Amino acid sequence: PEVARLALQRGLDHVFGSKKVDLGAMYDILIECMSNTKSHADLTSEGTCFWWLYVYNDPNTKISTYTFLDLGVGIFKSAAVQGFINKFRKATGFYPNINIADDLLAGNIKSRAKIDTDIRGKGIPQIVENAKSSIFRSFYIIANDVKINLKTGDKEQLQHSLNGTLLYWELEAS
Repeated sequence: PEVARLALQRGLDHVFGSKKVDLGAMYDILIECMSNTKSHADLTSEGTCFWWLYVYNDPNTKISTYTFLDLGVGIFKSAAVQGFINKFRKATGFYPNINIADDLLAGNIKSRAKIDTDIRGKGIPQIVENAKSSIFRSFYIIANDVKINLKTGDKEQLQHSLNGTLLYWELEAS
């Protein structure tokens, strides 16, 4: 939590100066990213994948960029998503990840874990909702072979797959 707070404050200070800005949405996003990496990024052992956070404050503008990368299996290869996809793959033989992106973003893919069921499946929809905040100039998720623009809802099938999940956002004073 302290790393998240410090990283967020550096960007907010650069973009907004002394103006009071609520850390809430960004803090929730960053803690969710860190938590997902710890709990879901490796299908065999919890807490074995690393995450990286990079914050860049452009010295020529009032723009701050954040890049969060987890080096796990990626959202679309997580156990819950694979269970959801397998239903379709059995019926069709092939089902691209981009076809379930809307279900993932809406929280329609539920974890099969029997613990913490009241909080499971809510993280990505929370990120989607928070990304709509006017403090974000742009917000992207790249997971496996899908790129999603959370500001516009546009989705793109990538030619090459990322083994992991990357979130990128830019802060700009409106």
